[in-house]
Amino acid sequence: MSRAIVPAIRVALERQAAVALLGPRQVGKTTLALEIARQSDAVYLDLQKASDRAKLSDPPAYLALHEKRLVILDEIHRTPDLFPVLRGVIDEGRRRGHRIGRFLILGSASIDLLRQSGESLAGRISYLDLGPIHPGEVDPSADEVLWVRLDKDADVLKSLMAIIAEKKITDGAVLNAVGNLDACKFHGVNGSMTELTEPLEILNLAGMIAGGQPHFHVIVSNKALGAVGGHLEEGCRVGAQIEVMLVRFKGPAMVRKAAKPGGASALQPK
Repeated sequence: MSRAIVPAIRVALERQAAVALLGPRQVGKTTLALEIARQSDAVYLDLQKASDRAKLSDPPAYLALHEKRLVILDEIHRTPDLFPVLRGVIDEGRRRGHRIGRFLILGSASIDLLRQSGESLAGRISYLDLGPIHPGEVDPSADEVLWVRLDKDADVLKSLMAIIAEKKITDGAVLNAVGNLDACKFHGVNGSMTELTEPLEILNLAGMIAGGQPHFHVIVSNKALGAVGGHLEEGCRVGAQIEVMLVRFKGPAMVRKAAKPGGASALQPK
C-alpha cells in the first residue's frame, strides 16, 4: 500500500535536517517509516524498547557513527530530553557539510508535547501530519473496497461482525471510520476495561480480519478526556452515524495463531 504522503516526506528530508511525522496511533506511521528505512538504508530506533534507548546512552557518540545515514526515531515522546541533543548534533553535522536528511522523527502519544519540545529544533525541523488511510491509498491487490454506514444506536463491533459474515469477508481490514459515538467500551494491553458513556468523536477505527475474525482498535476523544483508546469491545454505541471503510483481501487465507506453544498470536498463512 503506497501512502500519498511519501513524496512529501522525501521532499522535506531533501530540504531540512529533521522531519517530524505526527499523527494518532494506528494510522501507519511505523509501517511507513520502516518502508522508508528499507528503501534508504536508514537506522531505525524504537524508543519504546529499552534496548534501543540503551543505544542512545551517549547520543552524540552513537549518532556520530551514523552521520551519513538517515536515523529514524520512533516514539520520541518517550525521550523528550533528546531534542536539545539533536540540536547540537545537527549543528555539528552542518559544519561538516551534512545539512539535510539527518532525522525522521515519529510521535503520537502527545503531539502538543512533541511540538513544544521541538522548539529546540527551530529552523532545523519540518512537521508533517499523517492521517488515516483514504480510499485512494488502498493497494490495488485489494479484492474489494466497501463503504458501510452504521446508524444511530447500532453496536459497532456487533454490526461489523454481521457485515463481515453477510459479505463473506474471510481476510481483510477496516482502514478508517468517521462519525461519533454515544458510548464506547475497549480494553488495554493489560486487559483493563474502559467504559465511557458520553458523546465521543471517533479519531480512528482500524484493524485486521483473519479467518473471518476481527481484531480492531478504536481511538475516541472529547474535550474533557482528550484521546483514549484500545481494543474494540461490544458496547460502543453509534451516535448520529458512522461510515466505515472495509477492504476484502486477495491472496492466501490467513489465520491468527501462536507461532510456538505459549507464544503470542500473530497473523500467519492458514
